[in-house]
Amino acid sequence: MRLTILDRISPDEIHLPPSARTWARLISIPSCSSGILELRDPNSGQSSDPATKPRHQYLVARERLWRRVLLPAALDATDDSDLGEVRWRLAQPGCGLLWEWAREEGVPLLGYATTPERVAGEWRITPGRASKVGYSMPAADPYDQWSDVTGVQCPLCDQTLHWHEAGYVPGYRACMREGDVDSLRHRWLWTGDVLVLDANDH
Repeated sequence: MRLTILDRISPDEIHLPPSARTWARLISIPSCSSGILELRDPNSGQSSDPATKPRHQYLVARERLWRRVLLPAALDATDDSDLGEVRWRLAQPGCGLLWEWAREEGVPLLGYATTPERVAGEWRITPGRASKVGYSMPAADPYDQWSDVTGVQCPLCDQTLHWHEAGYVPGYRACMREGDVDSLRHRWLWTGDVLVLDANDH
């Protein structure tokens, strides 16, 4: 199925191995069994040379599709080039051949959240009190779930979540201005699945 979709994206290169194709190829990486799907748009710019085209790369990790755009490079360029937008960003769920490939690699048919979503439940993270405020956070990095709750916007206000484990259990985060504890508004505990508001901050 993977190869069939790749053939449909770049039908003129069916005779070539997936890693040796020009306009749509698969790059093998140790950290991901599906590899990186790299596309070069033949309609970008006036030149017909694929080495002059931006590289649109896609990766499936944590059951999500990630994307980044690298500057043009030779066809034998490695996937860890420092040219262009190296950081992976979450792709908006959609349709088409790219999403057929993503779902074949494990992305759920219903997609995934790209903004914080309120979760119904009750969590006892404060002795004697239960918290009923929890959020499922959108993934921020293909490999590191702690990035989902560190350096991102608080679900309840416009401040940023920072590490706040000193004197608390591991996984605590608090929203505040950088280096300004006096600006602290909300304290949270990250369970790995849900970001739970400290009951004292309700």
